[in-house]
Amino acid sequence: QKTAYEIYQCDWSSDVCSSDLQDRLPDAMYQLGILNSRREHYEPAVEQLSAAIEVWERTEEIDRWAEGVSTRGVVLENRGDYAGAMSDFGTSFQLFEELGEVGDMASQYRKIGRINYLRLGRYEQARKNFLSALAWYRSIGDRKGEAETLLEVGLTFEKIGLFDRADEQYRAAQLIADDIMDVSLVATSELYLGNTAWFQGNYQDAFQRLSSAYEVASESDDAQLPIMIENTKGLIFWT
Repeated sequence: QKTAYEIYQCDWSSDVCSSDLQDRLPDAMYQLGILNSRREHYEPAVEQLSAAIEVWERTEEIDRWAEGVSTRGVVLENRGDYAGAMSDFGTSFQLFEELGEVGDMASQYRKIGRINYLRLGRYEQARKNFLSALAWYRSIGDRKGEAETLLEVGLTFEKIGLFDRADEQYRAAQLIADDIMDVSLVATSELYLGNTAWFQGNYQDAFQRLSSAYEVASESDDAQLPIMIENTKGLIFWT
């Protein structure tokens, strides 16, 4: 069976490459682009994803087109092209809106919000992005998406020192996480509450919350979360 790379490199003028393989070319380019992005080969990744997007746009496969543009946006963000990434997320939002995929629409605004929050330090704008996503998640009853976004809203308050407002969001997220029995989200909420306690000098409260978070996180499938919690406890001891 041909690999994505072999399909991408095939000589279509020969008899070796069947029409079946040619039909699979956009998917091959898409997968190859993802593989290159994971190897941090961003230039060829963008080129290959763009080629796949061009085909899906031409054939009006809107679902694949939207997925491809969103994926390219992630690669552009990792490459440091934040304006290009946000443009792609905006385009994919419009395509998902055309499809009526509200959850995916919310996801695109969260991606834009994370660029504003993590990359550009635009905390107020990031909060607006997250709040828009939050409203869409609530409109379709996506409680996991709601909880995740509440945590992100809280982070935008935390960054500007509004710890009480941040804690409100974290507690609201934790209530939902408890209700839907998502142990990773329960532990993450407790970790964030521990962080705000630490930042305000409430060390005993911080240690108690982080110990609780570690216990819960150890039951989750997220192998990195307990490590993150232990690292945070180390930083608190250090300070």
